[in-house]
Amino acid sequence: MTWLKRAGATALTGGVALACATTFGVAPATAAVPDKCNANYQSKTFDTPGSNVTFKIKLCVSLNSSTGKYHAYAMGSWSGGGNYVVGEMDKFLLGLRLERSDALMRYESCEFRSGINWIEADSFKPSDIPTIISGECDLNTDSTNSGGGTWTADGKIIYNINNDGDGDKTWELGGSPGYID
Repeated sequence: MTWLKRAGATALTGGVALACATTFGVAPATAAVPDKCNANYQSKTFDTPGSNVTFKIKLCVSLNSSTGKYHAYAMGSWSGGGNYVVGEMDKFLLGLRLERSDALMRYESCEFRSGINWIEADSFKPSDIPTIISGECDLNTDSTNSGGGTWTADGKIIYNINNDGDGDKTWELGGSPGYID
């Protein structure tokens, strides 16, 4: 009977591990080159006419070893939004750059203003970006290797706080660690 319990526990453990790998998209260690992301989320709190809005973001670059394409993406969250009676932001544009040795290879952008103004708190990852309330966005960009260098994800946010009279401001984001060709 002990053997049956161990076999059942082993099968259950294996099944849970398989379910987690499938559910959370965890690939076997040998299947892919690991993504290079900022170690910590970059965070900024904005003093707005409604509640203060905190935006957190992480930039990443990945390499698809089978296609040789480098891929930049962003993921993050915000909280303190959702006060459309006042409207916290007039603009909140995230620009994502895929760079090779600090030279721009590809650029994509996404306007988060409506999302922040309508939704109190939310998070985003690459698969969510096109359906976010802010509109059509694609912060997934890639480029094929065509020379040596260090590939990184970099970006900035251009924002305008509603009714502060200061116009557009820029938050320069720290780039991701890079892949060296």
